[in-house]
Amino acid sequence: MACRNMKRAEAARRKLIQWLDTHLVELQKLPTYDKDYVLNFRTNLNVHIHELDLASVSSVLKFGATIRKECVLTACFPCTILSYDEKV
Repeated sequence: MACRNMKRAEAARRKLIQWLDTHLVELQKLPTYDKDYVLNFRTNLNVHIHELDLASVSSVLKFGATIRKECVLTACFPCTILSYDEKV
Protein backbone atom coordinates (compact mmCIF):
# COMPACT_ATOMS: atom_id res chain seq x y z
CA MET A 1 0.00 0.00 0.00
CA ALA A 2 1.37 3.40 -0.89
CA CYS A 3 0.33 6.63 0.78
CA ARG A 4 1.82 10.05 1.43
CA ASN A 5 0.66 10.05 5.06
CA MET A 6 2.07 7.06 6.94
CA LYS A 7 -0.22 7.54 9.96
CA ARG A 8 -3.32 7.35 7.75
CA ALA A 9 -1.80 4.46 5.83
CA GLU A 10 -1.31 2.46 9.03
CA ALA A 11 -4.92 3.15 10.05
CA ALA A 12 -6.12 2.03 6.60
CA ARG A 13 -3.92 -1.08 6.84
CA ARG A 14 -5.43 -2.04 10.20
CA LYS A 15 -8.94 -1.40 8.88
CA LEU A 16 -8.26 -3.51 5.78
CA ILE A 17 -6.93 -6.44 7.81
CA GLN A 18 -9.86 -6.18 10.22
CA TRP A 19 -12.30 -6.24 7.28
CA LEU A 20 -10.52 -9.25 5.80
CA ASP A 21 -10.61 -11.16 9.09
CA THR A 22 -14.36 -10.46 9.36
CA HIS A 23 -14.86 -11.66 5.79
CA LEU A 24 -12.87 -14.85 6.43
CA VAL A 25 -15.15 -15.66 9.38
CA GLU A 26 -18.16 -15.26 7.07
CA LEU A 27 -16.58 -17.66 4.57
CA GLN A 28 -16.73 -20.43 7.17
CA LYS A 29 -20.48 -20.60 6.57
CA LEU A 30 -20.01 -21.69 2.95
CA PRO A 31 -20.15 -25.39 2.10
CA THR A 32 -17.02 -25.02 -0.04
CA TYR A 33 -14.99 -23.46 2.79
CA ASP A 34 -11.41 -24.75 2.78
CA LYS A 35 -10.02 -24.18 6.28
CA ASP A 36 -6.42 -25.08 5.40
CA TYR A 37 -6.38 -22.78 2.37
CA VAL A 38 -7.84 -19.83 4.31
CA LEU A 39 -5.52 -20.37 7.27
CA ASN A 40 -2.49 -20.55 4.97
CA PHE A 41 -3.63 -17.41 3.11
CA ARG A 42 -4.12 -15.44 6.35
CA THR A 43 -0.85 -16.66 7.87
CA ASN A 44 1.13 -15.58 4.81
CA LEU A 45 -0.68 -12.28 4.28
CA ASN A 46 1.58 -9.23 4.35
CA VAL A 47 0.25 -5.72 3.84
CA HIS A 48 3.25 -3.43 3.49
CA ILE A 49 3.07 0.34 3.59
CA HIS A 50 5.33 2.59 1.55
CA GLU A 51 5.47 6.36 1.55
CA LEU A 52 4.57 7.93 -1.79
CA ASP A 53 3.64 11.50 -2.68
CA LEU A 54 2.66 11.63 -6.35
CA ALA A 55 3.18 15.41 -6.36
CA SER A 56 6.88 14.93 -5.63
CA VAL A 57 9.21 13.52 -8.29
CA SER A 58 11.79 12.59 -5.67
CA SER A 59 9.15 10.70 -3.69
CA VAL A 60 8.05 8.80 -6.79
CA LEU A 61 11.66 7.89 -7.65
CA LYS A 62 12.37 6.82 -4.07
CA PHE A 63 9.21 4.68 -4.05
CA GLY A 64 10.20 3.06 -7.35
CA ALA A 65 13.68 2.27 -6.05
CA THR A 66 12.23 0.78 -2.86
CA ILE A 67 9.75 -1.41 -4.73
CA ARG A 68 12.39 -2.55 -7.21
CA LYS A 69 14.72 -3.48 -4.33
CA GLU A 70 12.20 -5.09 -1.96
CA CYS A 71 9.79 -6.86 -4.27
CA VAL A 72 10.41 -10.00 -6.19
CA LEU A 73 8.06 -9.96 -9.18
CA THR A 74 6.04 -12.98 -8.09
CA ALA A 75 5.94 -11.98 -4.42
CA CYS A 76 4.69 -8.44 -4.98
CA PHE A 77 2.09 -9.14 -7.58
CA PRO A 78 -0.28 -7.22 -7.68
CA CYS A 79 1.22 -3.93 -6.54
CA THR A 80 -1.55 -1.35 -6.39
CA ILE A 81 -1.41 2.30 -5.47
CA LEU A 82 -4.51 3.39 -3.58
CA SER A 83 -5.88 6.84 -2.95
CA TYR A 84 -7.43 6.86 0.51
CA ASP A 85 -9.41 10.06 1.08
CA GLU A 86 -11.78 8.83 3.79
CA LYS A 87 -11.13 10.22 7.26
CA VAL A 88 -9.60 7.45 9.34
